[in-house]
Amino acid sequence: QGKFPAIRCFSGWGTLLKWFKELKRRKAMVFQHGGLSQRHEQDLLKLKFDRSDFPFVAVASRSKDKLLVSEDSDYTPAVRNYLEAQLKIQVLSAKKALDRASGDL
Repeated sequence: QGKFPAIRCFSGWGTLLKWFKELKRRKAMVFQHGGLSQRHEQDLLKLKFDRSDFPFVAVASRSKDKLLVSEDSDYTPAVRNYLEAQLKIQVLSAKKALDRASGDL
């Protein structure tokens, strides 16, 4: 039902929307593209990471702040540790991202 049915089950949608608005207000949005190296893809697959999330990781790895906002269960502690150690990516919940964007962290 509707254009984005999965969004309805995302409990942090309101927080995510506030985060986007804060980034827009601060003119902090930058669009990136790119891919992951085969080594990183293979390492993440060994950690049972879903390959459909590779583009998000690739974009985060090329971003200035190396932050990835997700509530997805694919970002297990093992995956988060790998992303932090190998790609310097920090995975944040929508709430923590909003706090950081608002200057609370």
